Amino acid sequence: MKKSSKFIMKAAVAIALITGCSNEKETVTEVEPVEPIETVEPEPQEQKEEEVIEQETVFPLTGLSTDASIDHRPFAVTINNHRKARPQSGLMDADIVYEVLAEFELTRLVALYHSKQPEKVGPVRSARGYHIDIANGYDSLFISHGWSPEAKDRLLIQNEADHLNGMEGNNDGALFKRSSERKAPHNSYITYENIVKGLESKGYNLSGETAPLSFYEDNDVDIDGVPASEITIHYNNLYDVTYRYDESQKAYSRYNGSSQSIDYETEEPLRISNVFIVETTHKVIDEQGRRQIDLTSGGNAILLQNGVAVELAWENHDGKILPVKSGEDVKFLPGQTWINIVPTNIEQRVVIDE
Repeated sequence: MKKSSKFIMKAAVAIALITGCSNEKETVTEVEPVEPIETVEPEPQEQKEEEVIEQETVFPLTGLSTDASIDHRPFAVTINNHRKARPQSGLMDADIVYEVLAEFELTRLVALYHSKQPEKVGPVRSARGYHIDIANGYDSLFISHGWSPEAKDRLLIQNEADHLNGMEGNNDGALFKRSSERKAPHNSYITYENIVKGLESKGYNLSGETAPLSFYEDNDVDIDGVPASEITIHYNNLYDVTYRYDESQKAYSRYNGSSQSIDYETEEPLRISNVFIVETTHKVIDEQGRRQIDLTSGGNAILLQNGVAVELAWENHDGKILPVKSGEDVKFLPGQTWINIVPTNIEQRVVIDE
């Protein structure tokens, strides 16, 4: 800027001299020197530190916020749902529970645990091949007591899952304890402490990241569907399931027939945020009534949330059965989710009462 000011002064003087030479009669006007323009250098601004926004940590399978560590693998337990095995222990602590047919019209449960570690789980029952598929979809450690021929081959020979089974070694009696209050095969239980002990003794890695499901930020969400204060799923008389919406709890309660599903240890009822009913093909494959169940092809589904039923579809994404509508994934509400797998003809098996 100082160089520019001197240039202006020299130019002004030159103009005055030229004017004087061209017309001597004219009075030469003295040009006032131009004051140089001083520039003020801007003061250096302090660089503001970028504001770091801490992300809220949520459990990946419930969507509930937490201060606890989430760097561990889930574990899946095959749980008995025979009428002589009810009420079960530990179901209220599960993040997700699958209910699926076993032999004939008996249903069996696969409960996935990540956000909570139940003190005791059971009665634990034998595995089927599709139970392994469910567990593997979440990279879960798999706990069962007994197995079908297919499941035994996949666990012991093919090593398809990191597992702990009551039929291995002396696990029955050492890690899996028999309750004197019930008769076998409805009396096998295992504690969380023994689950960890047994899995670590086999050299499995219990830590790891769990891929999160998609959740709404809270339960205060308007669901676009039809009112569904009560819904019944027909397996058969002993295994029919009814879900009833409790507005005060913003959750569904569950019933087998007229008996409400409660925790055996605490006698507290289950509180379920999402009920996801999916239709798929079932095929009986032997004289014992064992089945093959298609968990990959997708199909019709119904999702219950906030007392509302939505008809949509299900798809298998990386081993997980998820709700989809118009090609977009549908979010779950934070909390516990039950996934009921039913044979085809969902319209006949599911009755919705507004």
